[in-house]
Amino acid sequence: MPRENKRFLVLFFESLIFYKRYVLPLLMISAIFFIPLEFLNTFFWNNTALIQKLSFNFSSMFVQCLSGLIILIMILFFLLYFLALLKGIHCADTAEPIRVFSIYSIALKRLKDYLWIKLMYLFKVISWSFLIILPGIIFAGLYGFAPLVLLIDGKKGEEALRFSKEIVKPFLIQYFDYLFFVVLLLFSFFAPLIIILDLWINQLLSKEQFSIAHSIYYGECLLIIGAGIYFVIFYYFLYKELKLRMESQEVTVG
Repeated sequence: MPRENKRFLVLFFESLIFYKRYVLPLLMISAIFFIPLEFLNTFFWNNTALIQKLSFNFSSMFVQCLSGLIILIMILFFLLYFLALLKGIHCADTAEPIRVFSIYSIALKRLKDYLWIKLMYLFKVISWSFLIILPGIIFAGLYGFAPLVLLIDGKKGEEALRFSKEIVKPFLIQYFDYLFFVVLLLFSFFAPLIIILDLWINQLLSKEQFSIAHSIYYGECLLIIGAGIYFVIFYYFLYKELKLRMESQEVTVG
């Protein structure tokens, strides 16, 4: 009997149920990245007094290099966090315990392989984008599952990109359709909330009610992080679904 493909709404609600069940441990994984990021944002990039002091005591070249180094470290940290989040989702899905530091340890071991995949991914996408924008977007989709292939299937380098392409290529239209609709739904739900909260924060700041404004700001950040976590969960479930479709097709052909 042929396997019945899951429609968008089925995947959407499966992801939502999964999100409600595991959002707290996934937020703990996210906190490892976002708390240092917010610390840097508050006490370095938005600290005018510190920037002026550094500019006064050191050359502008030194300040720019320091800022660039911090940005590079945070980019690497974000890629590590993304791998850890995917690993945390996979652990939850396979009924493994979600231990934050052990998950980050596993992600750290995979980071070198992921960076290599990411460099090849960017090279291929940018190369095609220089020719025509549309092929660049298509190749971005074809290779988009490479991090999941690395973590779940253990494939590295060119093999991970090739396997991602094998999964997505037969279902390319559905791949982009599903992602378009989930982004549209998330944007439609969260964008009005964010706009309202921003207006509220600005109003509170104008009245010098800083503590309340900061509390609402952190609540807003939590909403945005939560939306990002849901999107990654949906992407994980989409990977599983398209992979099963590909395997089902291979069995039918065989």
